[in-house]
Amino acid sequence: MKDIFEGKNEIRKFDVKNLFFKKFSNSLNTEEENYFQLNKVQFTVQFCAWVCAVLANVIPMGIGLLMVVNHFGGVEIGTIVTLTLTADHVLGGVREIVGYQTQISSTKSIRDIGIEEDKNSVQASKVGENSLTLKDVAFDRGDKEIFQNVNLQLKNSDKVIINGDSGVGKSTLLNIISGQLKPTKGKVEFGNRSISLGDSILVSQKSWLFAGNVADNLSLYENFSDEEMEEVLKKVHLWDELGDKPLQFKIESEGSNLSGGQAQRLTIARGLLRHKRLFLLDEITSSLDKENSHAIRKLIYTLPIMTVEVAHNIDAELVKQYGIEIRKLTKNGLS
Repeated sequence: MKDIFEGKNEIRKFDVKNLFFKKFSNSLNTEEENYFQLNKVQFTVQFCAWVCAVLANVIPMGIGLLMVVNHFGGVEIGTIVTLTLTADHVLGGVREIVGYQTQISSTKSIRDIGIEEDKNSVQASKVGENSLTLKDVAFDRGDKEIFQNVNLQLKNSDKVIINGDSGVGKSTLLNIISGQLKPTKGKVEFGNRSISLGDSILVSQKSWLFAGNVADNLSLYENFSDEEMEEVLKKVHLWDELGDKPLQFKIESEGSNLSGGQAQRLTIARGLLRHKRLFLLDEITSSLDKENSHAIRKLIYTLPIMTVEVAHNIDAELVKQYGIEIRKLTKNGLS
């Protein structure tokens, strides 16, 4: 549930919420069934232990009493009591060991909840013409005007960097373009229609990754072939960085065993896998060192995708090399 809530925006954007909740429901049902089986096993073991305890006490005591009555072997009542207490102490230890072993064996499947591959597929939305248009977009937060008269026209593989003062609304503008926020005025179109949540992919400083393998994090449980996933991993230069079997590479919760650059490239690969045409980049290099910042920007600038990047720091060398347009966001629009 933690993974689902942290990735709720991406799950909505990729329209895979039904797949994720189905996986969660299956895991929950499996855990509940295993817990029920655990209780059954424990009850059975406890009942058997009780029967054994009764037999272990009653039978020897009966034999002992017969020996006392018949004065056989010099057995006295004190001897029987001593042996009974000793036997009960030993049997108690045996019952405790059996109980521990039962818990260890019967909870194995609970401690390791697996997720099976789902064959269902949710198709990504497609548009005819690859173009992005912002027409007189304005946004107010309460009674405060954040910006107005924002106009922008991009097509095909155009790339633009938007910078500006802190608090001017750069990330807000990205959220409007992504379809997560509605503008107060104006409109955003993609492919000659109103933009929808599934038209773009948003890459930020912190990429959403969940505990599972690389294939799970790429496909989000949709039905993609290994060949398709291999192709996009090679495009973002991750294929040779994730061991002998990159698709089976285990990712820890929140991607803690990947570098920031690797996590962002995996997020980009998600979009490429679904043939997304619009990539929105929100300060993606702010937590990376200079070398990794240069590498990931060079990767993005060479891909045949449309990008809108919000950035404080700009790589002047790459901007010049690839002819990237720079626009400044102010309260009165883009200059």
